[in-house]
Amino acid sequence: MGQSLGTDLIPLKTCNWNYVYCQLGRTVPLVNERVDYFLPQEILDQAKETLATHEPSEIDWVTFVGSGEPTLHASITWLRGTPLEGAETRNDLEDIIDAVEAAEKESS
Repeated sequence: MGQSLGTDLIPLKTCNWNYVYCQLGRTVPLVNERVDYFLPQEILDQAKETLATHEPSEIDWVTFVGSGEPTLHASITWLRGTPLEGAETRNDLEDIIDAVEAAEKESS
């Protein structure tokens, strides 16, 4: 499976569910608003910076995670690995893929 760069898109325990089994504990208060908790360009810039500090063989995947419910980030339109309609998200992901490919070419 390889190494993953986990990208947290939301502040700690930002969630619209209160699962008893959540490893982060109870959700207080519940959050149902989808907003850009962090600006999409900041997320991309930080991902690119991090990728640039690693050899291409060190990171195999970029995963979007959250310390709560990552789909509450308004600019992310992916749910459970299934792409939903959203050109902006596809463009964001293409930017990250381009950064990974550029890093691979530089190290070749």
